[in-house]
Amino acid sequence: NGWNNATELSGDKTFALGATVKPSAGVTWIANYMVGKEPTRDVAGDVETRRLFDTTLTVAASSRLTFMANLDYGSEGDVKWWGVAGYAKLQARDNWALVGRYEYLDDTHGAFMTIGQKAQTVTLTSDHLIAGGRRAFETIVGFRAPIRSWPVRFNATIGIGGYIAIL
Repeated sequence: NGWNNATELSGDKTFALGATVKPSAGVTWIANYMVGKEPTRDVAGDVETRRLFDTTLTVAASSRLTFMANLDYGSEGDVKWWGVAGYAKLQARDNWALVGRYEYLDDTHGAFMTIGQKAQTVTLTSDHLIAGGRRAFETIVGFRAPIRSWPVRFNATIGIGGYIAIL
């Protein structure tokens, strides 16, 4: 498959390498690197090498509090993009958690999102486990606010969702 397509457009393959390091029960570091050729949007038939490095560090500060940080850095030819994210999860009760998340993406040259911008979001989620065990029913109430640099815009969405997982 292609990077952002259901079918491969260039006929070339993408290669990936990943590693996970877990120095203790509460710390996990994951790193992934991908490289492959993709058609450019500028010149029909032109192909550039796309690279992506993704890394995530998760730290369980306690049995109820977890932090995560994520960094992505990508390039396609001379064009580059990068993003960071971080979250904190407080497991307030066995069946209820609060999660705060911040994301920032700098795709000024339009290589990743194709529209050339910087984007930020802040998300707050309340996660409720209604039934557990092998059949889990969970509801999620979330508030998400995209923030744009200029002109300053503030949009907010509130969503309610749920799912059933049979484990």
